[in-house]
Amino acid sequence: MNERPIRLIIADDHHVVREGLISLLSDKPNLKVVGQASNGRETVDLVRQRRPDIALLDIAMGDMTGLEAIRRFLPEQPEVKVIILTMHEEEAFFFEAIRAGASGYILKGAHSQELLNAIHAVHR
Repeated sequence: MNERPIRLIIADDHHVVREGLISLLSDKPNLKVVGQASNGRETVDLVRQRRPDIALLDIAMGDMTGLEAIRRFLPEQPEVKVIILTMHEEEAFFFEAIRAGASGYILKGAHSQELLNAIHAVHR
């Protein structure tokens, strides 16, 4: 029996990072990237439109941080799980992300398998 793929959106202000993540995730049969955003406002709109299972967000984005985006869409769509993918190693960012509603926190220096494991763990 085929399970429905995990639907993901990717939000990062760096185009090459989004492309790399899409490339990594799109060839996995149990994952489906359903959209990408380059800033916080696009992220909020995209979550509302696409209703992903998981939103993979950067913290630092142009007009609105990933954390502020979470605070805007999560009350309306609490079923969406959030994984922060960031370069920020400081504990303060981790705890702020968890308080905002993130279910996972991965550093951009992590191996791709760690990200895949996090996606599956958060989805479960």
